[in-house]
Amino acid sequence: MSENHWAKDLISALQSNKAIVGTGNGLFEPEKLVTREQYAKFLNIAIQRFYAND
Repeated sequence: MSENHWAKDLISALQSNKAIVGTGNGLFEPEKLVTREQYAKFLNIAIQRFYAND
């Protein structure tokens, strides 16, 4: 991912919160489609954090 990619800050935030891990070796491919498995993981993390703050 280039330094000036529009999603760089968002990807960095998700990575530091351990919501995403990339495609390996810290690499991210933001132009690729999100798989069903990846989306389920995002949703699961969001739900867990929502209820953890309750």
